[in-house]
Amino acid sequence: MIEMPIADAKSLTPSNAIEIAKGYFNEFFADTKTENVLLEELDFDDSTGVWSVTIGFDVGRTKMRQPNYNALAALSPQEVIPVREARRFFIRDEDSALIKLDVV
Repeated sequence: MIEMPIADAKSLTPSNAIEIAKGYFNEFFADTKTENVLLEELDFDDSTGVWSVTIGFDVGRTKMRQPNYNALAALSPQEVIPVREARRFFIRDEDSALIKLDVV
């Protein structure tokens, strides 16, 4: 796999930033049931030198999908879907430090 530089990132590659965010995610959510953990978004801010890595996951709960308002919707069974959440990790490029964690 070829690792392409993003903007003016000097220390971390995109893969490095994702792996670091996954490490923090695993540390912070070690005692929580999470499933279907996926990368949702990756960004690098040139002006601050900070990576933004958004990780989405199912939290082990379900909800009913909002009904479709058409004539046939009332006849079909309601669909149960997983509750999904996301966290955005802000990681400084210079030293790989986590500087902020947001609930998305």
